[in-house]
Amino acid sequence: MSYQRNVTNDKITDESIFEELEGQELASKWTRFGNLIIDSIIIQIFIYSLTFISIYLEINYIFNIHWILDIMVSYFLHFIYYSVMENATKGKTIGKYITGTRVVTTDDTTPDFDTIIRRSLCRIIPFNEISFLGEHSTGWHDSMSKTKVIKES
Repeated sequence: MSYQRNVTNDKITDESIFEELEGQELASKWTRFGNLIIDSIIIQIFIYSLTFISIYLEINYIFNIHWILDIMVSYFLHFIYYSVMENATKGKTIGKYITGTRVVTTDDTTPDFDTIIRRSLCRIIPFNEISFLGEHSTGWHDSMSKTKVIKES
């Protein structure tokens, strides 16, 4: 990975994983936002399906739980979804399939299982979901796991 430091108008800007690398363009923040919305809808459909099944089977006590436990179950299901999908499909989720993007490491290789797990665990950080909406389209879970989301050619 190349690292450059540019000085323009007495302002220093660092360019590293935030720029286009070796012909692979990073996904825009709005594409990433689309991924988030699509994947969140898929996860919610799964949660509602589990709720419906538990009501049908009269196992209401499973989803009649304390709100803190409800949040923990939600984070766990998010972790499972992203870990399984990105590992099984070599860096893609349903949202990434639809938007034509995928996850790669910062050296442009397919992430291994440990990297996917680290990336999925970092999603638990509060406000991580919107961290890619800053100046660069790289979220905290990307920088901590040394990954990036690119447009597929």
